[in-house]
Amino acid sequence: VPEPLRQLLMELVQSGVALNSPEDLEKLLQSRPELRAAIMAAMGARVSEGAPNAGNRDLQRILQELSQPVRDIRQMGRQVELCREALTLVSHQGNKELWAKLQVALGNSLNQNPLGNRAQNIEEAITAHQRALTVMTPTAMPVDWAATMMNLANAYLNRIWGGKAENIEEAITAYQQALTVRTPTAMPVDWAETMTNLAVAYCNRIRGDKA
Repeated sequence: VPEPLRQLLMELVQSGVALNSPEDLEKLLQSRPELRAAIMAAMGARVSEGAPNAGNRDLQRILQELSQPVRDIRQMGRQVELCREALTLVSHQGNKELWAKLQVALGNSLNQNPLGNRAQNIEEAITAHQRALTVMTPTAMPVDWAATMMNLANAYLNRIWGGKAENIEEAITAYQQALTVRTPTAMPVDWAETMTNLAVAYCNRIRGDKA
């Protein structure tokens, strides 16, 4: 385990945070994005501990920049560039978890990016989230899977291309799947957020009984 990551986990344990299972860690990361960013930076440090080539150094630099908070939505274009650059340095086979997290970051950045072709950005966001879901399964990474299903649903709800009715149905299905993990008991805040988005999707629904 990289030293920065080890120190971070030790601080969490000493502060009284219970980390008794992978699910506990996933829930903590979902509720505290800054910790996820710190772990991504630490993963970059781990990469750099291997063969000291230019690719590893570039990846560490990119992950460190991605870990910084975005203060202006106009920076999303830069986030997209960084994610794409990182994905040229990380293979699905070599580090599938980091690859999946980068796909999620790319999808979220594209969906929020105010620059470029909005319709194309959303299509690419959908593709990125779908790729991430090949790794983030409900069995292996349930919390990340649910968050990514939520992101995918948001992208479908915003989708410009394709049939509007079908896009809304895809969004509703994805929100409902996310709610199998984001329950009111286990994740009340995330459950409420997902339920709110699901309600919006139902209000915009074209199919079904309006009454």
